[in-house]
Amino acid sequence: MGLQQREQQLAHVLLTELLAYQFAMPVRWSETQSVLFDKVNVEKLVEFGPSPTLLNMAKKTLGQFNLESDAVNGIKRSLLSTSANYDDLLAETSKSAPEAPIASTASLAKADTPIPDVPITALESVKALVSSSLKKPASDIKLDDSIKAVSGGRSIVQNETIGDMLEEFGPLADDVENIPLKELAATIQSTYDGKLKCLRTRIEKMVGSKMPGSFDLIAARSYLSEKWDLAPGRQDAVLLIALDQQPTVRLKRNEDAEAFFDTIARGYLDRAGLSRQISVAAASPQHAMLYSKVVQQLREEHSQLRRKIATLFADDEEPVASSVTGNNSADIQDNIDTLEKELGEDFCNGIRPIFKASHQRSYNSVWNWSHVDLLDEYYRLKEKNTNEHDPQLAIANLRNRASSRLERARKYLLSKISSSEDGGINGIKRMLDSLSPEATNPLNNEPRKSYESSPLKFTHSTPNTKHLEADLTKSPHIPTQETRSFMDP
Repeated sequence: MGLQQREQQLAHVLLTELLAYQFAMPVRWSETQSVLFDKVNVEKLVEFGPSPTLLNMAKKTLGQFNLESDAVNGIKRSLLSTSANYDDLLAETSKSAPEAPIASTASLAKADTPIPDVPITALESVKALVSSSLKKPASDIKLDDSIKAVSGGRSIVQNETIGDMLEEFGPLADDVENIPLKELAATIQSTYDGKLKCLRTRIEKMVGSKMPGSFDLIAARSYLSEKWDLAPGRQDAVLLIALDQQPTVRLKRNEDAEAFFDTIARGYLDRAGLSRQISVAAASPQHAMLYSKVVQQLREEHSQLRRKIATLFADDEEPVASSVTGNNSADIQDNIDTLEKELGEDFCNGIRPIFKASHQRSYNSVWNWSHVDLLDEYYRLKEKNTNEHDPQLAIANLRNRASSRLERARKYLLSKISSSEDGGINGIKRMLDSLSPEATNPLNNEPRKSYESSPLKFTHSTPNTKHLEADLTKSPHIPTQETRSFMDP
């Protein structure tokens, strides 16, 4: 038997044994769910992992076995995962964390003059592009060398670098591989607009692979803007340096990512001869924790509010200025700015309507609350709180609102009474039995009293057609002779 055949046989045996072990050693997930949801009554379950696999199975279990009992007992369960609800969990932990002492006003103040924004230069982009293509530190790239020289004579690497430059900067000279990098950057600078193209893709890839899952490129830019007060141009410069000095392993926490960008931004400002006092409040996670998703959501809501206000102004001005055609967005924007200036941004944001589909309630009829009234009556009888309360009237009201949901709640409560030790509580079982659809006389087990009365006697005053003339003279409904003068011809 050859070596390859032995390896295949060994792999087959190993795979078979591993599968047999997996089948023989179950994880007992069903029993675990029974303990969590039936015995412990867990109301909040958090799954730590890259995907909410267990939570999806738990949701199916709750929907199949615990939906009715949770609705009757008023149990609201929250199933969260670190992959889908990371920001919510972090916000809850930050609320429960102790507050840090308030820093002095001088330490919270930023520099008086803002840092002027400048776009990145072609030299910075060329250097970052070449270093990332060659996978070398930017400090090892000599600007006096050409692309051919820094590639080490490798044609494949040289052609890939030139292709990246064409994607980033557009058309270049024919002999671009022989031009020194400094001279090439000076040539590109005249037509360079400072917008990242190929480098932006690489920065996004670096952030996605080296930063935490909730710390994306938008979060990085928001952090540089809020803490270091850097405009988009200087943010691009810091991101290019971060691309060159990216961490070797993926950072686990947002705090580590913020510390990484703090180091990059501080070094960039020092080399640029700029000083910036860091806000202590922004550096303290207990004071101001601005998450990228929250900031992005606020921006989207603000833009939606602006669009709604603009639409309202356009509708109001349409009959008055129907003859005005063209672009009037500037006038509408001026009106919006005037309102915000007069009323304040907090007021404009406060009057914004909020609607969430998960919070929507439907009040179709009184039938929706029959099971709630059943629970109220159940606990009233269980606590023996019957003062100024008519149980028969309550049972009658419940029977008039009978539904399938009320019947399911009744059966569930009846099963609880039957399985409990004090299942013979007076009044509860009788009340539940009286709500059964088969109950013919639910209000009282005693027979009702029969009321006897003599039939009513009616005197007919309808005239007889056979003796019409005689009936007319005898009928009490016909006026007398003295009062009939108006009927005479």
